[in-house]
Amino acid sequence: MTRRKSRTAAFFDFDGTLIQGESGKYGFNFLREKGFKLPLPFMIKALFYYIQYKREKITEEEMSDVLLIFYKGHSVDEFRKHVPEFYEKYIKNDISPKIKERIDFHRRRGDILVIASASLCYFMEYVKEQLGFDDMLCTHLETDLNNVFTGRAVDGICIREKKKKCVLDFAREHDINLENSYGYGNHHTDIPFLEVVGHPVVVNPTKMLREYALEKGWEIL
Repeated sequence: MTRRKSRTAAFFDFDGTLIQGESGKYGFNFLREKGFKLPLPFMIKALFYYIQYKREKITEEEMSDVLLIFYKGHSVDEFRKHVPEFYEKYIKNDISPKIKERIDFHRRRGDILVIASASLCYFMEYVKEQLGFDDMLCTHLETDLNNVFTGRAVDGICIREKKKKCVLDFAREHDINLENSYGYGNHHTDIPFLEVVGHPVVVNPTKMLREYALEKGWEIL
């Protein structure tokens, strides 16, 4: 039997890549609009960690662990029902025009379109459908037997080496030729997954990622 030809894919990070802003920040604004109570101690801690993260004093994993605590005790459906409205209000018009062009380019090539993001799967599932992507690699939140969030991620946040592993596993399972595939990211934490594709592209990159991309000769948008 002749082995079918390997396919190619385009892996897109979400925050700062597919969209120009940060969905987490948009999300907390939206939740306040919807009447979700954000306890003052949580807000103070989240703000402190956010400032430390922007100063690169803590990792994105540490920042995410703090933010995920907010979900503890809430049901999945409690959040999922608001996703369409959130997408229309905050996400739909924040997608980078240049990235839209790249999505069309890869669609014409017949590439498999995949979101590779630390963002949460209950939200990414809707984004994937709206953008016409084929699959997603993201952060799964743990739930109890009643479908209530525990405030923890299943098998860690989809970032750094975890995101790289997800891309490698996806490529193996779907017969993806990574050497001929593309990856898009904006943050230096995306370096591990960008290094495994043949065509890494950095989008409005952080200073560290820009320097690395220039050294490696990667394309910069």
